Amino acid sequence: MKITDLVRRLTGDVKEGLQVTWRTDPAEGVDFLLPDALSSGELKGEGSAVAILQWATLRSAEEAGLAVKNHSGYTVFSDDFSLFEPDFYDIFDFPVLFKGTIDVDFSGGLGQAEFTTNATVELTDGSRVRTFELHGPFLSLGPNERYRLNNADYQAIKSLSSHRELGAGQRSEYANGLHVHELQTAKNAGAQLRLAHFEKLPVVDPQSIGVVAETTQSGDLLLSPAIPGTAPDAVRSRLQQLNKDSVDCLRVKNHLVILKPEARQAVEEVLTNGRIPKDQIASFIKNPTAYINAAMIDLDTGFSMRMHGAERFELRYFGETEAEAQDWFGGEATAPIVLHQALTTIKDEATLNEIKERVEHAKAQCSDVFDFEGIKVSIEDMDDPVQLCEEMRPAVKDLSAKTGQDDEAELDSPELREERATVAIDANDEETLIAGKFDLKKFDPSLQRFSKTNLARSPFPHQEQGIRWLLAHMDRSQQYETGGALLADDMGLGKTFMALTAMAEWMSRIDADGKTAKPHLIVAPVSLLENWKNEVSLAFKRSPFSDIVVLQAGESLKDFRELGAGSEARQVFSTDRIEDVNEIRHSLKIGSVYGDSRLDMPNRLVLTTYQTLRDYQFSLSRIDWGAVVFDEAQNIKNPNALVTRAAKGLKSDFKLLATGTPVENSLKDFWCLMDTCTPGLMGSWQEFRATYIQRILEADNESNVKQEVGCELKDRAGNFMLRRTKEGSLDGLPEKTLWIGTEPTGNERYMEVLAAQMPEVQKLAYDEVVNGVRLTKAEDKRQVTLGALQALRSICIHPALNVKDRSPNQLSLDQSGKMMAAFALLEDIKRRDEKVIIFLVNKRAQQLVSVAVQMRFGLQVDIINGDTKTSSKNADATRQGIINKFQSSLGFNVIIMSPIAAGVGLTVTAANNVIHLERHWNPAKEAQATDRVYRIGQDKPVNVYLPVAIHPDLVSFDERLNMLLRNKVDLSDAVVTVETVSDNEMMNLFDGLPIGQLG
Repeated sequence: MKITDLVRRLTGDVKEGLQVTWRTDPAEGVDFLLPDALSSGELKGEGSAVAILQWATLRSAEEAGLAVKNHSGYTVFSDDFSLFEPDFYDIFDFPVLFKGTIDVDFSGGLGQAEFTTNATVELTDGSRVRTFELHGPFLSLGPNERYRLNNADYQAIKSLSSHRELGAGQRSEYANGLHVHELQTAKNAGAQLRLAHFEKLPVVDPQSIGVVAETTQSGDLLLSPAIPGTAPDAVRSRLQQLNKDSVDCLRVKNHLVILKPEARQAVEEVLTNGRIPKDQIASFIKNPTAYINAAMIDLDTGFSMRMHGAERFELRYFGETEAEAQDWFGGEATAPIVLHQALTTIKDEATLNEIKERVEHAKAQCSDVFDFEGIKVSIEDMDDPVQLCEEMRPAVKDLSAKTGQDDEAELDSPELREERATVAIDANDEETLIAGKFDLKKFDPSLQRFSKTNLARSPFPHQEQGIRWLLAHMDRSQQYETGGALLADDMGLGKTFMALTAMAEWMSRIDADGKTAKPHLIVAPVSLLENWKNEVSLAFKRSPFSDIVVLQAGESLKDFRELGAGSEARQVFSTDRIEDVNEIRHSLKIGSVYGDSRLDMPNRLVLTTYQTLRDYQFSLSRIDWGAVVFDEAQNIKNPNALVTRAAKGLKSDFKLLATGTPVENSLKDFWCLMDTCTPGLMGSWQEFRATYIQRILEADNESNVKQEVGCELKDRAGNFMLRRTKEGSLDGLPEKTLWIGTEPTGNERYMEVLAAQMPEVQKLAYDEVVNGVRLTKAEDKRQVTLGALQALRSICIHPALNVKDRSPNQLSLDQSGKMMAAFALLEDIKRRDEKVIIFLVNKRAQQLVSVAVQMRFGLQVDIINGDTKTSSKNADATRQGIINKFQSSLGFNVIIMSPIAAGVGLTVTAANNVIHLERHWNPAKEAQATDRVYRIGQDKPVNVYLPVAIHPDLVSFDERLNMLLRNKVDLSDAVVTVETVSDNEMMNLFDGLPIGQLG
């Protein structure tokens, strides 16, 4: 069912005439023309529900940077058109997606002006078309036959079209090679291409040339060009190919390297000045640019005490914990796939070995499901899943050979291979290999003093206490060389302000003592980078930092990236570990050799994301940081994750981990966080697991045992963890009331309108899913059940959201109890002239509710989810820009958010009402979402509404989830932990229930 049909059914609007239209602009892309009723940018009431949905979709596209406003509507450029989600194309009724194959044949050599590519489009019915063109973003096979393209196919056809238009004088060896490189890149990205003899001859296009150095037997320093993707010795052996002026390509083993003029010039520069005499090496190291005008090696940085170079990435198995729960709610949940299905996707033996290892560990832990690269894999009812892995090995080997995965075996030096890499650290898993000093005899935060002269506002009492606690730890780190701590304050107490104020004071002390000034690093979710940058201007009258760099794609990352250096995610290994810093590929400009263009400038504040830290871990681990702050540090709770290893490998004087939820799922989270900031304090993982987690497992999760363990852990953490709650720290915070539509407990209060009785159409849709599970054969039930849980979750919001719904009847808000309850609340909130946040995970539900609110109240409703940009040249289009607009608007207003994308960092105190129209499976995440409004700056009573879909005969999905969320233990007085609801706990929704009337 198209989403436009869903909207018509949901809203009861059947008007067809008024819609957004579109037309193709061959030069730019697609132009969207708004009806007059919408073109002014204000909703006038004449629009149909579909027109409003289309308008809202285009506004969201503008916020995401994928659409540009123009005088008549919007334009989406051809290069961006393929980047949307499938619903976008349904909303505007675009042509169907191309699913054929492009067969490419080549004639002539790359060095010849006659080099041409001859392409044929092969359709799914077997027909072949030789005449085609790119018409805007569409593949045109004639005046009446056009197809929409995915991004990879679009890039391939764009390259074919561009090369076809080149004149003979423009078809240089580089231009021809670049065309082949673009086709190979598109194929690797998923384009359905056949590339004849270029299938197994990768073309490398280095953006610039690096330099590698080695010492000769005579003691001289020999410099050689370094080309990403190729081995240095292999490049050196082929440089004689460049003797001819007309040659722009190097055949290096099984790669073809194409050199644009500036890259070739850089190679020749290295070759001309390639030998540094022994007696001049010291002078060269001191001033390398006096010898060579190219990217140089850097000898003034190194690794942290914990990091020992680069190693092949291999999973370390840390064992199951007391709360390993399956994420059947998060995002687009799917049922586990069976092992055989997972094995059919494997293309190399290294991956096969990894999955076999996970199978063995799952069997050892008596687990039927395990996680592999973000996918749940089931081995339930299998006699010998390990043997099944081995049976697949011949097929994997054969596939690897056919797809060229093992082409490295054909190299003269087979030991040199690019492989997935990570920083080599002391893991503290089996035993404690690295530990700090934990003597706190002289630790006294009350003795700390800090200047408030430059502060833009006075700290709250609890913040002043926290700043002194931080400064005491920072002083201690100077005494013991390195240090760290965990700031586990409740959300909304101002951890950002405290961290910045303490850093400013610490920098001032270092300057007064005449010590070396260093750069400082903040690692945070992408949504919070702008918040950190803004907080500096809000916290201080003048910034204490020399400057602020946002190291992120779309921001300053490009300014500090070494062109052509290649990805750090893969390194060339000749042994299991690379310990020589100069043999590791680094992609950022680090060190004094880069002068003012280096990233690691003294007193600079670098803001980056966890993803950037992961992708540039080798460069960032070479910097000698002053303070490193990990905001929302639960992002590094998994000891096996690449980003966690990168965090542990950073070199710094002080590491601060800030998070209101140090335990999101299990106590392993807490051990991992403490092992990052205070390695050794909690002992090794095996010791920690035996001492604490095993007791919980043996006690069958009894809450009193958890409480005892939590208190013991709090005592062991001592002053290395600071944990305060809003209720205990803030005087005058307004009352927060939690309203619910079922029997209240604790601090909840019952509200009758929230008891959302299912109308008949909703009940029938619900019964159909339940009966479908109950009538399923036993051996198939688990897989069916997991999908059914997702369906029930959607139906509880509105039956139209269930993709299996095929009811011909027109749907409306009246066919969902929760929708009627939500809109009754909105009417009441409007009468109070207040603002409200509606939290939903389901993106379709977000869109439908947005349209319904706009139709009912005439509001322009914004949505903040994972698609919303966090940075943009247009500040109003960012998450923070949308929040600022919402905050500054007068009177009643509504904003829709995903609790996942907007659950951290954002402050929305203009709203004092929250509706959780879709509950999050993790109470910690739900609390984070609610605390967007309940924090410093809120001056109105806060109302949190929990509508509950009620089935007349059965315990509904909503009721069951609510009961489970209540039962999750909250160790607020110990280590803060709330457990995730697992799928197994929801399974009894289908057990022992009467089979109702089938729909």
